[in-house]
Amino acid sequence: MINRRTQTPRSRRRGMSLLEVSIASMMSVMVVLGASSFCHTMTRTLADSIAQTRQAMDTRMVVESLRRDLAGALPDQHDGSRNRWTLVGRQLVGSDELWLCYDGDGDGAASWSSPDRVIRYEFADQCLRRIDTQTGSMLLLADRLASVQFQLTGGQISVTCTTAAEAFPAEYHISAPDLP
Repeated sequence: MINRRTQTPRSRRRGMSLLEVSIASMMSVMVVLGASSFCHTMTRTLADSIAQTRQAMDTRMVVESLRRDLAGALPDQHDGSRNRWTLVGRQLVGSDELWLCYDGDGDGAASWSSPDRVIRYEFADQCLRRIDTQTGSMLLLADRLASVQFQLTGGQISVTCTTAAEAFPAEYHISAPDLP
């Protein structure tokens, strides 16, 4: 009787050689490194995109709020009609605070107290806030600003906002005619 185990040719070895294991390991490492590099790049791109979108949203909020308030009248009805609240006064408190006074009693003069309505724009701690002193409401317009400056120059109220974002620094200018 012939024992088949002892007569197996050497070409039918079981398992892989050291060279084959090494090549497979290197290919696996390359695939894993490529996948992790792709994930890192996508994560960084997504984070940058989110930061840019948030900065654009903050900027739009600041611009729209100032545009509406500096237009000279606040809506006093839910439908937006403007029967009261005509802009009659403005004050700069330093270069980082703007007060706007809207006439509440129809006398055309700024009394800076009730029944007039005072809207304050304040910049502190990298945040620009809009505060309605009559209702007590506070709206955070932007929270990553390096600076905000309010100026009166040549018959214009000018607002300059500089963002604090390191990756996407930007400066925005908003101007409106001053009171007559």
